[in-house]
Formats: sequence, C-alpha cells, structure tokens
Amino acid sequence: MNVRESKPQNRVGLPRGLFLRGKGYALRVAVPTEYQDIVGKREIVRGLGTQDLFHTVKFTKRQLVNTNLGVAQQCAKKN
Repeated sequence: MNVRESKPQNRVGLPRGLFLRGKGYALRVAVPTEYQDIVGKREIVRGLGTQDLFHTVKFTKRQLVNTNLGVAQQCAKKN
C-alpha cells in the first residue's frame, strides 16, 4: 500500500494566517514594510481563544479586521 493512499483525500488545510499554537488556534498577520517602523513589529500574532476549528474559521475574519484597525490606529497616532 502506498503511503499517499492511506491519507484522507478530503482533508482541507487551514486558511492563510491561521495556525495551531499549543491547544488553541492563533492568527498571524504580516505588517506591511512601510508601517513596520511605526508599529515596531514585522508581524502581529493574536490568539483566537478557541480550540474548535469551526469557531476559528468563523471568527478569523472579525479578528483580522480588528488587527488591521489596530495597525491603522497606531499609524494614525504616530503621524
């Protein structure tokens, strides 16, 4: 039996930026290079506070918007 045949074919990967950290999921967002000096980071990582993949995917968009707003607010304060 081939190793590839033993793996499930319908397995779906995580959306971009999501990863499993410990027992829960986290979201990683890259900061654009022009804002890295202002924000002081190259990327922002936020824990989503859940171990359930369904809730993770459901709340990812909301967390992504909140993270982007936070970066925008930091840039506005510095300028």
